[in-house]
Amino acid sequence: MEVVLPSGNIVTVNSNQHSDKEIKNIILVRQEIAANYCNKMGWPFDPLKLTFEQIIEIRNLDEWQNASKKLK
Repeated sequence: MEVVLPSGNIVTVNSNQHSDKEIKNIILVRQEIAANYCNKMGWPFDPLKLTFEQIIEIRNLDEWQNASKKLK
């Protein structure tokens, strides 16, 4: 399944745990969480401009890891 992000980038996902609609919503919630965190930290939001450490820091956020719970 492909999900088009608000930036126009496309993410390809394969999961048996969630429906396609749930996956799309999880990705969009995570994208919003990442954008807000980058803004808060004064980082660029373009993933190509983030360091590996910055990406890992975002992915370690509780809200990023538990994005599926925001849908319920």
